[in-house]
Amino acid sequence: MRRATITVKEIAIIEGVSERSAQRYCTVGFDGHVLSSLKIGRSRRIFLDDYREWRRVCGFPETPDSVPVEQPRAVAQPSTPAAPDAPAVDSAEVLARAAQYPPWPFPADPNGVITNVPHEHSCNHPHPLAVKAHNEEAARALLSYYGGEENAESQD
Repeated sequence: MRRATITVKEIAIIEGVSERSAQRYCTVGFDGHVLSSLKIGRSRRIFLDDYREWRRVCGFPETPDSVPVEQPRAVAQPSTPAAPDAPAVDSAEVLARAAQYPPWPFPADPNGVITNVPHEHSCNHPHPLAVKAHNEEAARALLSYYGGEENAESQD
């Protein structure tokens, strides 16, 4: 029986830390608990059962069973332009849809392709809806910091 494994990069995404910190978990450990791993060439593979046990021993909450395990790389599909008669998108709807994707600044698809702009299958840029939601939230924060919309309009 083949045991499921995950990579250091996947652990970094799950834990919300840098890839280097995830590598440190395998070499130095966290609070004295070293995450056991197999070094294959220059990379490390961690058995999923060992990772869950390490999280339990370190006192972290249980991991979801939906931890990504050896998923095939996604191929980016060319995006189709919106129809000219498409309805306007509500910002609340954008925020709700953006919650389905990794938040800013995480990549849209860790197994995707390298792109030079935000794209839904980019491994180095966030999802376009996450970018839009982030920009809207930043604009709201600036407006509330400087006194709200009515104050911003009166200064124009």
